[in-house]
Amino acid sequence: MFMSLSSANKTRLKLARQSGFSLIEALIALTVTLTVLALGMSFVFQSWKTQSFAATQNMLKQHAEGALFKMSKGLAEAKILFEENAEGVAYKNKLAFTSAAPQPVTNSFLPTIRGNGTIYQSQTCEVNGEEYFWGPSVGNSLYFVSLSGVLDMQIEEVSLSASVSPRVLDLYRFRYFYITDQYEDSGVTYKISRHVNTPRPALQLMEWSSELYVDYRQLKSFFDDVEVTASDKAAVLAKLNEMEVEAAWEKGEPNPAQAFRNLNTSLSSKNAGYKIKAESLRKVMPWSNSSSDIYSIAYNQDLSPASPTFFDIRLRVPQFFVNDPPEDCSSATTVPMPSENSRPTTDFPLGFEVAIVGPNSGRTVHMHLS
Repeated sequence: MFMSLSSANKTRLKLARQSGFSLIEALIALTVTLTVLALGMSFVFQSWKTQSFAATQNMLKQHAEGALFKMSKGLAEAKILFEENAEGVAYKNKLAFTSAAPQPVTNSFLPTIRGNGTIYQSQTCEVNGEEYFWGPSVGNSLYFVSLSGVLDMQIEEVSLSASVSPRVLDLYRFRYFYITDQYEDSGVTYKISRHVNTPRPALQLMEWSSELYVDYRQLKSFFDDVEVTASDKAAVLAKLNEMEVEAAWEKGEPNPAQAFRNLNTSLSSKNAGYKIKAESLRKVMPWSNSSSDIYSIAYNQDLSPASPTFFDIRLRVPQFFVNDPPEDCSSATTVPMPSENSRPTTDFPLGFEVAIVGPNSGRTVHMHLS
């Protein structure tokens, strides 16, 4: 009897193997397989997302470092650095933006250079008023003049009279870095709108470089030389025109209405003014509505002020300016900020700030780009 049952069991097992898995077994196997695949895909997707985020952060950091390096290098080579005073404002007011060129944001300031003091908030409660942090030291734009080449008459083989010694004339460019919340493409003004239904307010850091200007005093000194003939002057002017030099500029002249001269033999007075065209502007941070490069120095995640992801991109200077003294100065009896501190506490765009403090022999430049 035992042998008979054993044979029957063997027969059933053989038939089961021939017929395959049962439905329940197949469902269990499928469920396990899908679970493993889901876990694997989730891990792969999360790894890809983390890697993509890290790559984007690294790219943004590289672009930001490149932007700051470009501005720092320009400042190091600057012959004239304009600040928010009568001279700087006068020169800045000569910047004429065409309709297609994005204009600076409201409340765009140049940093005011302070000969002493500090840029650190922790010094705002010092008894000595000269050591206070000074708000106007912080700006959100830069405007300076860089040495951008020379005209070496000998190297350039300018045809001169035998008795005339060749000269070297310095060539300059005006450079302006500023923040804008406009960007125009094909006649349409955008904020930042790629992959979103509603445009997001954004701030972009722009760079403008002027045409070349020759040093007026050097050129006038050459023209005033009694041995220089009319043909010598014409040869130099022809070479300057060939190099696309715009005009002559008198370095150090505080009044722009008197600082520029036409490139003619008399070096007659020229109306000051720079027409900033869209094609002469460059985005310091890559930003486009039609490509994958959509980096902005600051932008809102949401347009609704009631949304938790909304923040005002025009705030008081975050790194430098405070209305209230820090905690360690709570017992101070003096006013935390000196009366000269007139930088506005509202509507000051966040994204790029620069502070310049110290004498000519040892200035400290602090730039912040978010």
